[in-house]
Amino acid sequence: MVSLGTSQWLIWFIISAWVYLVTVVATGWYQGWVAYLLGDSTAIIYRRSVGFWQSYIDPLGMFFYFVFGGLPRGFGWGAITPINPLNITYPMKSFKLLFVFLSRALGNFCLAAIALFLLVLLVSKQQLTVCFLSVMQNQLDMNLLSSVLPGISSFSIAAIFFLLGVFSLNVLLAAFNFLIEGFRAVMVVYMGGWLMRQRQNLFIILAIQIALIWFFINDLERFIFSFLISFIDTIL
Repeated sequence: MVSLGTSQWLIWFIISAWVYLVTVVATGWYQGWVAYLLGDSTAIIYRRSVGFWQSYIDPLGMFFYFVFGGLPRGFGWGAITPINPLNITYPMKSFKLLFVFLSRALGNFCLAAIALFLLVLLVSKQQLTVCFLSVMQNQLDMNLLSSVLPGISSFSIAAIFFLLGVFSLNVLLAAFNFLIEGFRAVMVVYMGGWLMRQRQNLFIILAIQIALIWFFINDLERFIFSFLISFIDTIL
């Protein structure tokens, strides 16, 4: 017989897994699709399609997501989409490359916006504010949602929990990918020759970037959710 605590953990794990998979597959596919439209089919060659969803998973990123949080405030990332800048041609090659590299952050922003839109439709302003405050304090779980949203089905609570997870993860990844992918774009567009000769230095710089983002990720999240709470109170 499965205990209540075990069943709740299983529900949490399943929803967390879906949040991670939907996020990394959707944004990774979108970046590969944008690259394909602009002339680079490298992602397709490496089987980056929805049918090969496992190719979008970064083992370290998934490890961080589950071990250091999961829902509602977990932070993890997907595999880097393979892009060959040589396949993207003129005219406006620099602009095309910037758009390709930054398209992943754009995908994260769009997913977060969709999740927020659905949340606004499903719950009241006061309930959404309580949910965001709970996410900021890392206290949101299924039990708290049940008390905040009385009288609705368990399926609806799970769906709202999922949407909160999608929103939270993609807001953070939008900022993360904007910096990381933007850095890749600048290196390729403006320092291509130097980049090929300085791979070791590139990895060091990327490691510093990731470390800075990791240490400030909680502050960034608090700032974003504080802004959203003020926005909800003022506009909605």
